[in-house]
Amino acid sequence: MNKTTLSWAIVGALGLAGCGGGGEDSGGGGTTPPEPAPRALPDAGVYVPVLMDAQGQLINRPVNDSYRALGFVYPASAEGTGWTLNIAEKTSATSSTYTFPHGFSSLNKGEGFPLTLSLLVSKSQPSLFDSGEQKSNINVDGLVKVASVPDAAGSSQSLWVLDYRPVKANIDSALAIQNWGGQIALQPMATAAINADSWYNLGESALFQDVKTERSNKGSGIKLTILFKEGCSVSGETEANTQGLNKLTLTGWSNRSCSFNTLTGSADIKDGKIYEGMWETKIREFANRDASVTAYLTMKPGSHGQKDTLLLGIPEISGITPFVLEAQPL
Repeated sequence: MNKTTLSWAIVGALGLAGCGGGGEDSGGGGTTPPEPAPRALPDAGVYVPVLMDAQGQLINRPVNDSYRALGFVYPASAEGTGWTLNIAEKTSATSSTYTFPHGFSSLNKGEGFPLTLSLLVSKSQPSLFDSGEQKSNINVDGLVKVASVPDAAGSSQSLWVLDYRPVKANIDSALAIQNWGGQIALQPMATAAINADSWYNLGESALFQDVKTERSNKGSGIKLTILFKEGCSVSGETEANTQGLNKLTLTGWSNRSCSFNTLTGSADIKDGKIYEGMWETKIREFANRDASVTAYLTMKPGSHGQKDTLLLGIPEISGITPFVLEAQPL
């Protein structure tokens, strides 16, 4: 994923209390409100986030060099379920828009299983950014739901829909992406087993150099190595090599040949390295505590002349920096 041209971004965030249901005491003996239940969510996996227009219809666009879209719904952790989406649109030869919808549904029963939806929008040229409007008086149940979604051909699909309309994050007082009405439908993405013994180029990244996949020394999994431009690397191995999400644990962050402190000056901001700088801040934290970091790896098979693409997600890098890394073979 080439993020070297990203300029400063703003975030619209929507933090909402979970729904509890039940009525109030009507007097007399009273009744006990039913306890809140964990909300239904999409299954863990890899998805193509498809934008929907103001009429709730799919905006079907081919995924190519001018438009990219991908997303992970991570397996539930002890804290809850998170998801991160990446939508990039090339608007001209010199300008692109990057939209990063993400969210988290907590398993905190005492707080009513709260849900948070957030949206990061960035543009590759200097731009004015409007503040995301925050609201709390929304019907929480409707923000993540299964719906019958029509397309331009008149057909309908039953898909999970994420409703980001309350966030209202715009660029220059205009929609972040043309014709987007604020909702996103999740279509399952076709994935394949990961290519072994391959090198992948991370483009013009200011932080990463390359990644390497090779056959694991144990079992039938894949060993992934991430090389940083400072000269160190981290690695981890999956237990298997299957379609969908393959879990691994990345270790080796404490290698002192890397300070992870290269993107702090004003020149970096001018060069559009802020987004990568946010990654680096989290990675520096991993190094300071010599972390064992859970990650998920998958392969998107190439089509329409595109190469296979390796996709890596790190759930712990969240908030305004949802982490889904794309890399294509050298």
